[in-house]
Amino acid sequence: MGVIMKNEDRQNLYKLFRDHGDVLGAHGTALVSLEAFIRSIQDLKCPADKLEPLVTELIQSIKNAEPQITPLVHLIEDFETEMAGQFSDDLKATKAKITAILNAKIDRLKDIGEQMTVSGLKCIDRYDVIIVYSTSASIRDTLVKANKIGKPFEVLILKQDFTKTRKLIWTASGEKIDHEVIPEYNLSNFITKANKFFLGSISITPDYKAVCPLGSAEVVSLCHLNKIPVYLFANSLKFSHKASRDHRIHEKKESRLDGQTSYSMTIHSHCIVDLNHVDFIVREDGVIPRDVFCKKAGC
Repeated sequence: MGVIMKNEDRQNLYKLFRDHGDVLGAHGTALVSLEAFIRSIQDLKCPADKLEPLVTELIQSIKNAEPQITPLVHLIEDFETEMAGQFSDDLKATKAKITAILNAKIDRLKDIGEQMTVSGLKCIDRYDVIIVYSTSASIRDTLVKANKIGKPFEVLILKQDFTKTRKLIWTASGEKIDHEVIPEYNLSNFITKANKFFLGSISITPDYKAVCPLGSAEVVSLCHLNKIPVYLFANSLKFSHKASRDHRIHEKKESRLDGQTSYSMTIHSHCIVDLNHVDFIVREDGVIPRDVFCKKAGC
């Protein structure tokens, strides 16, 4: 069977993934995607023999997203394995099987999220001043939980594109977390106030890099220079089989007009952070010093 999804539709899907990632982070995007997958299966009206190629096309589109959402890809690969040989002439039964498997993936993802919060709490000490940059759900949930149990700490929220920053600001304000919002380009004037940096990612690669929100590499470098420990939140689903160069970080050109000057500007969706500049990896099974992690991983 030929290609089902038009290239324009596929590119729109990739953009949707990126937009959700900017607001929800990789974990939240994977969760929303699986829930949308279930709804699409339930709403789909087609002959039984057309279901498998339609599902296969969607799976391939998810795997080829720019950049790849590694937690979602791992869960979808597991789904593929479990669905092998399960498509039948009974459309209703096949849909029920798909729904059950995807719901199990959602439950797994939620369990990992709760475990990440437990690990994250171990990273917050009384009177910490923590730089936060990404929209990571694990980081947001950790900050909310730490505040609810009465740990005194402060958060420095680095404002970037407001689409990416607003959920952090809403969370900090709504939960009454002590915080200050500063432009990301002005961090150097606040750097001596902070003592930790919490960073999210969508993937850790076999060449010991992390695919992170755009601008993270510069913040990591400034923290590393000032001996401020960097805590990279990355659960086990974020460990990719692909090298960083193969993650298809999205590049786009935008036409801009400032005053009477028009120009074209090139923007990327994410950046690459070297694990050598990270101090701790925060996983669902605990907080691992970078040196210990690299020793186990063979860095």
